[in-house]
Amino acid sequence: MTVPTVAPHTTAMLTRLETTSLPVGDGRAPADGGWQGVPGDSVFLAYLVLYQIGVLRAGPDAALSNRYTDPQLRYQVTAVGIDRLSAETAADLATEALAGSPLVVSGRSTVLLIPESSVGATRDESVNPPVFTAFERFRLDTTT
Repeated sequence: MTVPTVAPHTTAMLTRLETTSLPVGDGRAPADGGWQGVPGDSVFLAYLVLYQIGVLRAGPDAALSNRYTDPQLRYQVTAVGIDRLSAETAADLATEALAGSPLVVSGRSTVLLIPESSVGATRDESVNPPVFTAFERFRLDTTT
């Protein structure tokens, strides 16, 4: 019995997000995103951050003889922009990139990659100057 690994799926998600031409971070803000100089006095580049937020290794559709063939993985993409429009646009680009076609993961088949939920753009007052964030959550089902 082989338990599928998570890392190749996350790498495939990151690779797909990079097709948006936005800076993409793996669990943290990318170095080339956000303020390009002094915050509030420079250009702000909208960016995306991918978080792996859950794994059901023994997927609900797996055969009883090998419960680990069809895992479900959950991801969150956080889109960050200087205003509501740029955060929402970044979130839309992420969703379009991820929902467009199956991911390529060696030895696996993407059965389903669906947007599960969204949280609209909200103003983040914890940073100065404030930015806006939008959240998209995805479910990825794979099989051998």
